[in-house]
Amino acid sequence: MSAPRSSAVNAVGLGARLLGDLAHLLQRSAALRALAAAFPDRGPDELGTIARASARLRMRRNFDPFARLDDVALCRRLTWTGAEPLRAARASTEARYVSAPLGVPALALRTVRLYGGDPAARIDLLPARQGTGDAPSFSLLGRSVPCATAWAGALAGPVFPVFATLAPQGGYCVELQGALAPADPDDPRAWTRAALECIEQAVRERPESWPWSSWGRGEL
Repeated sequence: MSAPRSSAVNAVGLGARLLGDLAHLLQRSAALRALAAAFPDRGPDELGTIARASARLRMRRNFDPFARLDDVALCRRLTWTGAEPLRAARASTEARYVSAPLGVPALALRTVRLYGGDPAARIDLLPARQGTGDAPSFSLLGRSVPCATAWAGALAGPVFPVFATLAPQGGYCVELQGALAPADPDDPRAWTRAALECIEQAVRERPESWPWSSWGRGEL
């Protein structure tokens, strides 16, 4: 390889590394800001540990082969939590399931289908936009989110939250929780509040499974 061409290749490689480092710094900064808003009582060292764990899990999720596994291979790697809610859900012909950007939502909803369930929706949580008529809004992890009438208004039967996370040993943990119990089942806002409270509790129990860098920019 000639000297000018070699220099050009090296310059391109250096530029790519610098861009990668800059992207990493921006994502970490966004994650730390979101964590500080969500957990104002925790110190910087603890927040930094959560941010690093979240980034590692995000990388694992991007390269994890679960989407390429057939149903049998996937089930062999699953660890279920929530047998009682599963029996209750399967006993109702109108049961629906919702997930959120905690861990691997696509895996959570796929698992529901494997066990004969009807997944209603993944709840994507975007910050409420000012001046656009998105009202009322609710607080989740230090941010304002709009009322999710699009999914809540279509739910007629019991709604079961389901979350999937990557297990440290390489498998998958899927947790099916008990049915949501909104204060007013006829009010979509009550469904939204019940769902957000459930999601926030799940995030507080496993903060490393939440995509903090995206949440900081409102891009879930």
